[in-house]
Amino acid sequence: MMEAMEIDYLRTFTAICDLGSFTAAARRVGRTQSAVSLQIRRLEEQLGRPIFARAKGTIELTPHGESFLSAARRIIATYDDALRSFDRSSIAGTVVLGLPEDYAPRILTAGLAGFADLYPDARLDLLLDESKRLSQLIVDGTVDLAFVTAGEGIAHNGTEVFTDRLVWVGPADARLHLREPLPIAIWREDDTYARIIFDALAREGRPCRVATQTRSMAGLRAVVSSGLAITVMVESSKTDDMVELTPEDGFPALPQVTIKLVKALKRRAPVIDRLEQHLLNLFLPR
Repeated sequence: MMEAMEIDYLRTFTAICDLGSFTAAARRVGRTQSAVSLQIRRLEEQLGRPIFARAKGTIELTPHGESFLSAARRIIATYDDALRSFDRSSIAGTVVLGLPEDYAPRILTAGLAGFADLYPDARLDLLLDESKRLSQLIVDGTVDLAFVTAGEGIAHNGTEVFTDRLVWVGPADARLHLREPLPIAIWREDDTYARIIFDALAREGRPCRVATQTRSMAGLRAVVSSGLAITVMVESSKTDDMVELTPEDGFPALPQVTIKLVKALKRRAPVIDRLEQHLLNLFLPR
């Protein structure tokens, strides 16, 4: 008898078919590309047949994959309908989710809309702020759940949900990175990323100056894209009109950051627990 299939494997499979790549699908389902590849490998093992034909960087469905795709979509739809029928009447209320602005695109596109589909009577309020501030709001009970950068603010146990790579970024159509002193953009002087910038450039013996300061990720992106300054941000925040600056460009490699999902202890409600589990299912590979 065939082993029962994980619904998340089917969601990953359909995401690859919809988006045309493992990389884009990994972003949608909130998992690493290696985790997505592992899920597909396990799905193929369960089916006993390949569902993708991989050659020269292209991904195409095999005949078995083509026939399985429609079945996978039906299974997902039936599964989601079943959950909605049981939970719609019982799960309601408001949950406040805190997000650092630099991670918001990755988190919001990973599948929060799926939570609204499952629990249409629930209200999700978003609060964008720095990890340090969100850590304090979790303690105060103002925020129910929050994504925070590990090591920033008050220590929380939480659950590590993903990592992101810190990168140097500059404008795509300029040679700003060659200037001396190097013009940089920061969030504020005592910000974690600002300290990373100053320390890394000091170790390289490279002079820099603060060209602009803004406490807005949108502002930071605009500053870089327009050619005013160089900065450091997480890789998932980089836009197409920026280039990553590497050691070959004279910029030292930077560490990864770890992001945790933390939960307030002061307020308990089923809707909070359901959102927490929904987020953990999105981001933690199985």
